[in-house]
Amino acid sequence: MARHQARDWGCIWEFKDQGLLKKDSVGKPFYAYGGDFQEKYYDDFTIKGIVASDGKPHAAIYECKRVYQPAECTLIDASKGLLKIENRHASKSLGDYTAALTVREDGRVVSVKTLPRLQLAAGRDTILSLKPLLPKMKSGAEYLATISFTLPEQATWAPKATR
Repeated sequence: MARHQARDWGCIWEFKDQGLLKKDSVGKPFYAYGGDFQEKYYDDFTIKGIVASDGKPHAAIYECKRVYQPAECTLIDASKGLLKIENRHASKSLGDYTAALTVREDGRVVSVKTLPRLQLAAGRDTILSLKPLLPKMKSGAEYLATISFTLPEQATWAPKATR
């Protein structure tokens, strides 16, 4: 998708499934739609949301989160600790986020460090050295580094620290 900037790859037509709570012949509740009310003509357009009728997320919501994420981070040289950060926004700087590096050793968090504020314009990328931010690594241990971008302040649409 990212290679084809001029294309519109999809839309979310329904955020939430539009099923209506109904009971079956033995009284068990379920969310009914398209044909469940014995209507003659119907289609299934009402059950294509990224969350269910009861508000529980479908797997598609996690795919949407990934597709819409504002930053892409790629390790380009592990021995040097070099990370490429791309701003995937069309018009917003990554300076509007707080970036943090979390390092886990054998599954346990051993380090959390805030990255310098990235005044990275929309559509641009940069290379960042993580070497000074990484803890001393032990031989035989497994490490996982996670970069997260969160809101530094509450927004009208999300609370502070939302990823």
